[in-house]
Amino acid sequence: MQVQLIAYKDEAKTKICSTAKKDIKIVQNTIEEIQRQCLESREIESFNLILFNMNRSTFDDSILEKYFKDIFKTQFDKSVYIDIFGHTDVIGSFESNLALSKSRAGNTESVIKRMIKQNSWNAYVRNTTGYGEEIMPMFINNDLPEARMYSRTVNVLIYLPIPCKK
Repeated sequence: MQVQLIAYKDEAKTKICSTAKKDIKIVQNTIEEIQRQCLESREIESFNLILFNMNRSTFDDSILEKYFKDIFKTQFDKSVYIDIFGHTDVIGSFESNLALSKSRAGNTESVIKRMIKQNSWNAYVRNTTGYGEEIMPMFINNDLPEARMYSRTVNVLIYLPIPCKK
């Protein structure tokens, strides 16, 4: 496959500069092949259903705790890392929604860090970000109250090392 980077200066696509075309090789491996070759790779688990009440950043952490305990039944030889992304619906100002999403992500991070410490898991939180209403999870339409409920969430991505099979 060939790729090329092109920079445009406006919507009329007036070209500013470009790179030469380069050939890249795309390799798609199965989990079994990654394990057999002992390649450095990760499997991504996604936890998306931490729902918050309107204008609130606290939640019942029992579901998250159960989910994490399930994942960490396996002992990993390499660190598991975690990214946390907070979201809000479109009700309220941009600034207050951004602050609220950061608070939601921060509270989720605190719960996860507490669980990591209490259980001595080989894991760490790599990134915690609040997006406010800017980036909607799962392409949710915020026109309906029922849909806005799903925008009041935090997405947790867990990067699990794929173990080698000897």
